[in-house]
Amino acid sequence: MIKMRKKILLSYFAFFSIFIFSTANATSTNQSSPITGGHMIESDGDGNGEHNHHHMIMGHDCPADAKATSLLTVADFNGDGIVDEGDINLLKQQLKDQKYEAIMDRNADGILNDLDLDLAKKDLGKKSSDFDHQLVTIVKVSEQYKDIKKAIADGYRPFTQTLKGHGIHYGRLPIKYQSTGILDPNYKNILGENPEIAVPTGLNYDEKGNLLAVFYLRSIDVKKWILTRNEDRGPLMARGMRITKEMPKLFASPDESWHTHYGACWIGLNY
Repeated sequence: MIKMRKKILLSYFAFFSIFIFSTANATSTNQSSPITGGHMIESDGDGNGEHNHHHMIMGHDCPADAKATSLLTVADFNGDGIVDEGDINLLKQQLKDQKYEAIMDRNADGILNDLDLDLAKKDLGKKSSDFDHQLVTIVKVSEQYKDIKKAIADGYRPFTQTLKGHGIHYGRLPIKYQSTGILDPNYKNILGENPEIAVPTGLNYDEKGNLLAVFYLRSIDVKKWILTRNEDRGPLMARGMRITKEMPKLFASPDESWHTHYGACWIGLNY
């Protein structure tokens, strides 16, 4: 068990979140949740007393008359680069199982039915985009974390209260100790300067444990930060200030939009 400091400060980090799983809306409250054990404190960007990113998305608010669109440009559900019968069969199986999967919702109406099947068939033979492939990859690697217990077993822990439009943020612990009290050498730290699409830095859940989204974080090496003495952290902090001015280009999409948190602080963490 890791006993994190009661207060953790990561003053500079870049953040990108992508919502591709649930149609459910995260509850809106800014109070500490009994299931998180942590509370995030930072400056309130738009002065409304809530942590949200409406003012950061593409530099403007989402229009009131904005309509939902399908996640994928074409129905390449298996991410092999082209729409074929294999993709149609995947959707047919999903319809048979009566399970909603947002990435297969071709008309973005929150329902999977024969209308989506008809639209998918119209895409037969079409090639998908690189971004389509990336989204399918994210869905595949994160499927296991629809079970929140699996996420916890793999080292993800809640570190925020329930936040409007986000739910609860779960981040992967940077270090893990063996029962002997020695650092586990086989535990991979994924919190650092080079996020990977196939390894989401964090997960967003609602208070019922439903997976809403994954997120990616670029920061200094958090493991090194934890294991470095306070008086020796100056260079790491300086590095953090530099890398957040160099926004990553991780996704093959012109809509990729990272934002930076300055002076973010978490209290009450006890892992």
